[in-house]
Amino acid sequence: MIFGGIDEPYGEMLRVDGGGYQIETRRYYVHDEIRENVIEVFYPQIIKLNGDYDVRKINNILRDIVFETSAGYGLSPYGLKMHFDYEVMYSSETFLSIKFEGWTFKWTATSSAAYPIDYIKTVNLDLRGSTDNMRLRDFFIIDDGFVEAMKKYPIFDSQSFGISEAAFEYLYLEDWREEYPNERIIRELFAADGAVWSVKSYFGIDRVGIGLRVPRNMGDVILLELKYEDLMDNIKHDNPLWSELLT
Repeated sequence: MIFGGIDEPYGEMLRVDGGGYQIETRRYYVHDEIRENVIEVFYPQIIKLNGDYDVRKINNILRDIVFETSAGYGLSPYGLKMHFDYEVMYSSETFLSIKFEGWTFKWTATSSAAYPIDYIKTVNLDLRGSTDNMRLRDFFIIDDGFVEAMKKYPIFDSQSFGISEAAFEYLYLEDWREEYPNERIIRELFAADGAVWSVKSYFGIDRVGIGLRVPRNMGDVILLELKYEDLMDNIKHDNPLWSELLT
């Protein structure tokens, strides 16, 4: 591992009904008392996956999606705290969608207080296919219709500090809806699930979640969850996973 910490199984394994495999939670932990570096990351690994699957590649993706952020920060001589956990949003024999959420506090040579940054990361894997991380544009046509449908939804979650959801809606999200042109949002959604700092998406039983990067005073990340039934005109029906997600 990147910092030589402890990497061990944690808690009970999740059995995926009808999937023929289990999901094991692993905990990676670093505690450097001298420099006050504390890193705690929970990430999933697939166990007992039957069939012709590249389990090693799948597990590398599930691990590296979080550690790319950890490696980007590195241990700090002035102090670093980092925490990540995950939630399985959808799991079946053919499709796995996982949301990771976390935060970092990093001290600097000139700052006595940490500057917190919130993160969201996601993994969407077609277990039958190439096992590459699937992107929002693989499931939806990203156009004005998609953006207008998205703008009608209330915020699902904000990781902002010290501000209520109601105040967040009033002060910030309305400005985002009105001031961000559709063309800009379309570009960001089309690039979703690509680079580290891009928009992220995850899939549930009846909805898609979209994590948008926003300025720090807006909370770093906001989450919207859109129901599939409101996006039917934009669904790419040639993606075979929709035969499962829409049943």
